[in-house]
Amino acid sequence: MIGPNFRTEGHWSTAAALTGKPVRVRVSPSTLSAAQLAAIEGVGLRLRSELARLIRALPSDSRSVRTMASLLDVDRNTCQRVISATQPDVSGCEAFVRLPGLKPLRQIVAHAQKRGVGADCIESLTVALDRLDSVLEEFNESHVRLKARIEASLSAGAPALNRGELDIRRSLFEEHSRLLQRQIRIHSLITAVGPHADDPTKLEQAWVRALLGLRMGKGAAPLPLGIATTDREHHPTAPAPTFDPLSRRAAPGARNAGIVPALSSTPLPTLTTRGPAGSQVSVIDPATTDPEREIDVTVATRASHVAHPGNEMYHTSAVMLTPTARMIFDVYLHRSLAMSSVPACGVFQYTMSFSSDMDENWPFRLPGQYRLELLGSGLQNAGSDAWDRHADAAAHLFSQTGWSPEDYIGHRLQVEFPMWGSTICQWFDFRTATPQCV
Repeated sequence: MIGPNFRTEGHWSTAAALTGKPVRVRVSPSTLSAAQLAAIEGVGLRLRSELARLIRALPSDSRSVRTMASLLDVDRNTCQRVISATQPDVSGCEAFVRLPGLKPLRQIVAHAQKRGVGADCIESLTVALDRLDSVLEEFNESHVRLKARIEASLSAGAPALNRGELDIRRSLFEEHSRLLQRQIRIHSLITAVGPHADDPTKLEQAWVRALLGLRMGKGAAPLPLGIATTDREHHPTAPAPTFDPLSRRAAPGARNAGIVPALSSTPLPTLTTRGPAGSQVSVIDPATTDPEREIDVTVATRASHVAHPGNEMYHTSAVMLTPTARMIFDVYLHRSLAMSSVPACGVFQYTMSFSSDMDENWPFRLPGQYRLELLGSGLQNAGSDAWDRHADAAAHLFSQTGWSPEDYIGHRLQVEFPMWGSTICQWFDFRTATPQCV
């Protein structure tokens, strides 16, 4: 029983017990709502991106904990926490927890400015730190207490997505479906990326894309299954990336080139494929579909002579061109690539200004916390409860390419009711020496 002298001091309560002696009672930090976590996620992602940009602006021999501390005249613990928070697989909330306080972060900015870091980098990071200061004022919390509340929320399994937000996205799915006169129940995209057999500066990429439960009205525009590009610039004098269907081999532009009959509805819809060098688009003609019947369409494609990212980032993405109820996006990365990169994922507003450096795309990042699931090597975890043929689609990809699935590490991202026009991305950062544990 706690007497009337109860009072709170930080995380601790002091009370007069029946014995008359003070009793210290630990008060657990209160958890945050999903909306509050979403706000912190955005701030954390921006800080992570801006600090990563600052680190890359330092001399290449001053980016370790010891050398960075020496160059910027700050303690090593501060540098360790900053470097830890800027890893590409860290969420915004996790970055918020890992980062040091506002004062040491401002010291880093001031000292970096004295060391000649560019004004644009300094200004952007200063604005991000001002936003952090505002958030602490909005929550009326110290950095330490707010981090404790974030940790408590994450430990309690706080929802990654506000149910109200999910309901809004479901409503948008229904409205956009009526507007466009088409919708997809499940969009499955399985991609594999591996080294080129003859050219170490190139990669090869293959994918199987399935639109399941597709319904199109007679007034719908032709449906692009997705624009396939290499997502990287290539040198003008280098060979352009080439695209070839994995199934039903035919000349580009031929009817139904690349379609997988075993994973598609019968009769097959009319599918045409076209595109300039370095890109490809497959289109379904709504005139050949029945608006009263759902159909399944699966295509498989292979791209050769894709530029290797070197010591940069490699990303692969899917633009949501049709309202979709559920997206399953698997990327199988060759073990040699997976062991020298760090994976991450996110959902972004579609824009023509999208950068190959994913840290630069934070202004376009959409709300929601998304996690990559590591599937491991091989296809033993390739199945999905969303589609009973998902593992068959992955097996088709590897059988048609002749690649051994045991040499590839799978990653999965799932999104419910992705926003129409959004870009769903997975990327692999080769700028860090920290490998995956596989």
